[in-house]
Amino acid sequence: MKILFYRYNSICEPSIIGALSSFNIDVHEIMEDKSGSTESAKNNLERVQSAIESIKPDAVFSINFFPMLAKLCHIYGLIYIAQSVDCPVMELFDKSMQFDTNRIFLFDKAQFMMLRPYNPGSVFYLPLGSDPEYVSKAIKQGDSRPDLNPPGIAMVGSLYSEKNPYSEIKDKLLPHTRGYIDGLVESQKAVYGYNFIEKTLPQNIAEEIHEQNPMFTGRYEDNCIMDVSKLRRFTAAHYFIEYELAQKERFETLSDLSRNFKTDLYTNSDTKELTNCVKEIGSSNLTIHEGVKTLTQMPIVFNNAKINLNITLRAIETGLPLRIFDICAAGGFLLTNYQEELPEYFEIGKEAEYYGSRDELLDKCSYYLTHEEERERIAQASLERIKKQHTWRHRVAQIITSIWE
Repeated sequence: MKILFYRYNSICEPSIIGALSSFNIDVHEIMEDKSGSTESAKNNLERVQSAIESIKPDAVFSINFFPMLAKLCHIYGLIYIAQSVDCPVMELFDKSMQFDTNRIFLFDKAQFMMLRPYNPGSVFYLPLGSDPEYVSKAIKQGDSRPDLNPPGIAMVGSLYSEKNPYSEIKDKLLPHTRGYIDGLVESQKAVYGYNFIEKTLPQNIAEEIHEQNPMFTGRYEDNCIMDVSKLRRFTAAHYFIEYELAQKERFETLSDLSRNFKTDLYTNSDTKELTNCVKEIGSSNLTIHEGVKTLTQMPIVFNNAKINLNITLRAIETGLPLRIFDICAAGGFLLTNYQEELPEYFEIGKEAEYYGSRDELLDKCSYYLTHEEERERIAQASLERIKKQHTWRHRVAQIITSIWE
């Protein structure tokens, strides 16, 4: 079997390509032109078309969904496999997702249940995974960077201060609109495991948001699988408002933790506001580092930290983000916000821990920082669970079975 793998430098690509190859699949790679030039889209299309005609693959594979690939595969009668690792992925709302040649795999059950009716025979649910063998090699190889050994709690990731579209339009909204959104954000911050923002967002507020920043108008609306008003409500909730929520949630959580515990943040985000806040509360517990290299440095932080904090972007309504699997694959101790699907893949209290409120987060940090043997036992158990059930090889096997058996 031959597969043409369309790459754009997703962190999952090397592991998934390796997993495909382990099943004696002949993988041919083609790298996306990401120059952003006016010719790049045309170049990508022509290069993929040429590769299809010369290689004659049995299927085309990509991380996340590309309408261009779906259209080409439909023309050539090829299976197009799209493994979604992000949520939301706006390209999934393109009408090309309805082709019968697609095989789309989604890791968030809520997203799966929403999109499956648009193409019932071609949309599947599949959780994410990790590559413990690759991660182990990265940890053993080590890195000369001196700050990869946090003494207590560590968080790796964005503060969303640099990618929050709501912050750009907030002052342009009507006062009562800002008040409603602020109340919605504060209410959702207190609730884990259930996302109600889209369900409770009035259509007129969604329309007002899009009037101030029509970032999705035309680009997605002209060829969308759903009604435009529904799409605008979806994007207003899951991009604008939930990115504002992510920024506030991460900012406040790290501030609270730094009042009580040694906390290390590894990020490329703008941290000026967070730094000022921590100074105001008189804490010296928060240490901010520049971001880490995902494939070589991040596993070392996960392995060394006593507690690895995961804060899931609320657009992932029920599923488990990559960060959860990668922490566990590194033999790290995971403390994550509650997600509905978490108990389906890890035994709570034995393989992973969650918090359902800010107070519970602080209590569990205090407990596990002082119960080393229990913490290390849970971390080791989570690693064993990854090895037995949640590697990328397991996921590729499930994809192959879903399509060809």
